[in-house]
Amino acid sequence: MENVNCPNCGAVIEADKNACPYCGTSYFDFTNIDLSKRKPVILKMKHGDQTVVTKAVLTSASLDCYMSDLSFHAYGDDFYSPIPHYEIRITFEST
Repeated sequence: MENVNCPNCGAVIEADKNACPYCGTSYFDFTNIDLSKRKPVILKMKHGDQTVVTKAVLTSASLDCYMSDLSFHAYGDDFYSPIPHYEIRITFEST
């Protein structure tokens, strides 16, 4: 596993960590889950003050990308920049 950069602050997140050490952004690496095999995984999540541990199967995942426009006027010129937005849907089913 390789280190990654935080999408919020750019700091390096070490491969064995699950959050940015500077801004706290969570990091999830799902590359070890093979959707085609439907093998159960253990999920550990925080829900309010409680930590929940459950066994589940990842049933589907999808990634959609759409563009929105950023436009503004400055110094007598108009500026336009398309901005990509990603929507990720991950569905787990308890076993």
